[in-house]
Amino acid sequence: MLNGLFYEKPLLVESTFKGSLMRKVSNVFWISVFLVVITLLLGTIAPKGFENVTGIIEDYITSSFGWYYLIIVSLIIIFCIFLFLAQWACFG
Repeated sequence: MLNGLFYEKPLLVESTFKGSLMRKVSNVFWISVFLVVITLLLGTIAPKGFENVTGIIEDYITSSFGWYYLIIVSLIIIFCIFLFLAQWACFG
């Protein structure tokens, strides 16, 4: 698709993994799904309590890490924007 750092044609999952990716789901996926579902259920069942707990966590993170937290989150957002825009950029 792009020149330089990227491949000319997108890699096919089937050609790389021979179709096994869709049949084989790792434990990381199921643990992530479980955590997301639990979080959604807690937020749906007890929204005020969930708001209080997340507020306490946010206060702890921002007071303990301060500028480091702000810089890390900003860098992650900038990196995500770069990844999003890189599919249309020409590097080379």
